[in-house]
Amino acid sequence: VTGITFSHSGKSLFSVGGDKRLAEWRLPQEPEALNIGDMTSRITAGSIEGWGEKLYSVAADPLNENRIAVGGGSRIRTIELDRLNPLATRIEGSQNTWRSFAASRDMRRAVALASDMRKVLRWDLGDNGYTWTKLDVETQAINLTNIALTSDGQTMATVSCAGQLKIWSLAQDAPQRQLNQPPASNKKNCI
Repeated sequence: VTGITFSHSGKSLFSVGGDKRLAEWRLPQEPEALNIGDMTSRITAGSIEGWGEKLYSVAADPLNENRIAVGGGSRIRTIELDRLNPLATRIEGSQNTWRSFAASRDMRRAVALASDMRKVLRWDLGDNGYTWTKLDVETQAINLTNIALTSDGQTMATVSCAGQLKIWSLAQDAPQRQLNQPPASNKKNCI
């Protein structure tokens, strides 16, 4: 398993991984009323196969319980789960191998870290679909390991192999800039 996320309501947990499947784990409606044995026996699961590649990250749309985004080895796709045959839509510009993916609450903005651990792209949803921009996050000498995006899509966080956490403004009206750079606590090797 390489990525997990809860649905906005908390009724489902989605997971993706090297088995090339998106799994949905449907949780009991009132888990607090159950003991752990009863709760685990009432979890049901389903999966969507046929992606044709390893899946690395998943993000749930908090405004639409049936829409999620999935990052794979070569692209990022959104999927509508409430269709008889779930429909996956490729996001233009996402043809790459991605290490990490995050989306805003309304899925109108997304960011992804490429497997080279240096390139970060941003997608914004407009009237004609998603358009992408390469972000200048100054990673020439620093390998990033993960990224995160605030629910409003205005702020991005990056963390490097050296343990450096950087916060970036992504507001469209403001220049992109680093807001904070605390010193690294310890250096780590990462893959």
